Amino acid sequence: RAYVSTGVPDVDAMSNAGLTGLGLWLKARTSYEPEAPVGVNLAKDDLSFFPLLYWPMDPREKDLSPEVLSKVQDYMRNGGTLFIDTRELTLGPTRGANNPGDETLKRLLGTLDLPPLEPVPSNHVLTKSFYLLSSFPGRWAGGKVWVQALPPGGADAAPIRGGDGVSPVIIGSDDYAAAWAVDSN
Repeated sequence: RAYVSTGVPDVDAMSNAGLTGLGLWLKARTSYEPEAPVGVNLAKDDLSFFPLLYWPMDPREKDLSPEVLSKVQDYMRNGGTLFIDTRELTLGPTRGANNPGDETLKRLLGTLDLPPLEPVPSNHVLTKSFYLLSSFPGRWAGGKVWVQALPPGGADAAPIRGGDGVSPVIIGSDDYAAAWAVDSN
C-alpha cells in the first residue's frame, strides 16, 4: 500500500491514515497481512516496487518536472496503476471542470499520454473483485470513477495493455482516504 507524497502535510497524513485504515479492514476480513503504508516521492523513489499508487490531488502540490512526468508515464506503460483521487467536494462546492481537484489533475498530468477513459462499466473487474460493487463512495458519494476505455467488442477485442492488462489509471473524486482513515484510537 503506497501513496504519492504530495508535499502537503495534511494531505499526506490523510493518505497514510486512510491506507492504514484500509489495511486494518482487509486484515480483519481476509488473510492479508499488510505492511505500513509507504509515502512515495515521485522524483526520488523507484516506482516499480508499487503496482498501485494512490494519489490524492491538491492545488498546493508543486508542478512536476519533465523528468518526473516521464517517470510517471513509464510507470504506467510498464504495468503500474495510478489511482488518482481529485477530492472534488473536499476542495470545492461543486463537481466538474472548474473544481480545484480537476484543475490540479489537468495542471499536474495534462501532458501525459493517458489512454481514452470511460466511467467504470458494470462488468468491469473493479465492480466484481472482493465484493460486488455498484458504486464507489468515499467521504462523498456520487462521483464517477474513470478507467481505461475498452474498444467496441469488450475485453476480447482489447489491445494488449502495458504490463498485466490492468488500466494504467483509475480516476475518482470522492476523497477515498478520508473515508478509510483511522487514528490511533
